Amino acid sequence: MISAESKPLDILALAIRSEIDAARFYQKLLIRVKTDLLKQKIRFLLLEERKHRIILLRLSRQRFGQEPSNLPDQGIEPGFKIDSTRGMEVVELFQLALKAERGAEAFYREAKERVEDSLARQILDYLRRVERSHAALILSEIELLKRFPEHYDVAAFHLGEDMVHIGP
Repeated sequence: MISAESKPLDILALAIRSEIDAARFYQKLLIRVKTDLLKQKIRFLLLEERKHRIILLRLSRQRFGQEPSNLPDQGIEPGFKIDSTRGMEVVELFQLALKAERGAEAFYREAKERVEDSLARQILDYLRRVERSHAALILSEIELLKRFPEHYDVAAFHLGEDMVHIGP
């Protein structure tokens, strides 16, 4: 995933581009989703990706005294870099997000092994773990989307309202 000739600043630039792409992807997904609960989860992911970018910029300034001057055109996972969500089902978009979050986890694992200073290793390991938690959240939502597709087409749903009350 990371080329042998990549320098640490290049790796950070790639990570920053990826976090920007992820935030843009979640912003587009937010527009497509109707369910309030799912919107909250997507907003959480959006804010997380924005925080990751800030963390990486801070690390770059601390370690190299500068931010990367040129970001690559594409991040780690091309699945996050889509022009339009038109014509795609929400579950398909979540599947792209799952693939991208898993790719980000693998990237941060590899990047951690490529840097030498302990602070950078800790930060990259933290980001790896957070990306794993994002993948778990997305996987859970995919399962719910598949199981209850009709409930995700409304602004709010209450599964309990559809159940019959038995008892006193």
